[in-house]
Amino acid sequence: MSSASAINIENHDQLLHYLRANNRIAAQETPTFETLRGGVSNRTVLLRRADRQDWVLKQALTKLRVQVDWFSAPERIQREAAGLRALAHIIPANVPELLFEDTQHHIMAMTAIPQPHQNWKSALLNGHINVNHAQSFGRLLAQIHNAAEQYPELDHEFAERRFFEELRLEPYYGFTATQVPAARPFL
Repeated sequence: MSSASAINIENHDQLLHYLRANNRIAAQETPTFETLRGGVSNRTVLLRRADRQDWVLKQALTKLRVQVDWFSAPERIQREAAGLRALAHIIPANVPELLFEDTQHHIMAMTAIPQPHQNWKSALLNGHINVNHAQSFGRLLAQIHNAAEQYPELDHEFAERRFFEELRLEPYYGFTATQVPAARPFL
């Protein structure tokens, strides 16, 4: 497995071989896998382990899963891993543990949120609004932003905006400007 394209974590046989070959799980361990849907920029798999903490593995895609050609460098998974490391200091009780990252294959693994739980985005899209959730998330976001004074090194570590532009600005605003000429000057 020498190239970044040598593994597709959504191929569960490949993933099992990868995890065993890289000593991430024991040779005799046989976890179960569930490919998680909904994201467009990563492959995401839930790994369930007998009598152990479940994991979520993410593998960044170069071409996003959309009809048009939208691309983003898969090295962005390293930024996400760095974000988890930083957040572990800022809001430790609310952040999954980063278990490992593989920069060659653009993979990271973190602890899974214990069951039962509900995806907040899914709940909102289904019309289930809980003001207490919004208030809790607002408090967490305030803690993160307020940590800037306590952790000034984060300014430098997260100063580059390349991935934000590739994943948020170009695909939405830039693309829309090419498709809706009347909106181009505004966008």
